[in-house]
Amino acid sequence: MTKSLPLVSAPLVAVAMVAGAVGCGAPAASAGEASGIRCEIRVSEHRGGVSLEGVVYARADVDGTYRLSVKSRGGDGSSNVDQSGDFSASPGQPNHLGEVSLDGGGSYVARLEVRSSAGTASCSERVGGAL
Repeated sequence: MTKSLPLVSAPLVAVAMVAGAVGCGAPAASAGEASGIRCEIRVSEHRGGVSLEGVVYARADVDGTYRLSVKSRGGDGSSNVDQSGDFSASPGQPNHLGEVSLDGGGSYVARLEVRSSAGTASCSERVGGAL
C-alpha cells in the first residue's frame, strides 16, 4: 500500500541514520508475507520534512542483510541515499533497520530489500511525481 504526503518544493537534505534509529509512524508499505519475514517502510512527518524508517518482522530468530535506497528530488536538486548492512531479527516485535530524513519537500521513492535464511521481502514507498 502506498501513502501519499503533500510536500512543497524546497531543498532536500538527506540525513542517514543507521540501525537503532528512533521514530515510529504508521506502516507505509509491506511485502513478503509468504516468507518467514516481511518488511515495511514507516513514514513520519516532522517539522519541515519527513522520515522514512525501514522495519523488518520475522516469524523466528533470523540473521540477514538489508538495503534501503531513497531517491529524492526537490526545487534545488536531487539526492540518492543508500544504506545497507547486516541485521538480526526476533519474532513478535518490529526490528528497526535504518532511517532517512528528508528536509523540505519534493518527491521521493524509497525501496527496502531484506534477505535472510527465512526468505526475502521487499517494499516501497513513493510521494510526489516522477523523479
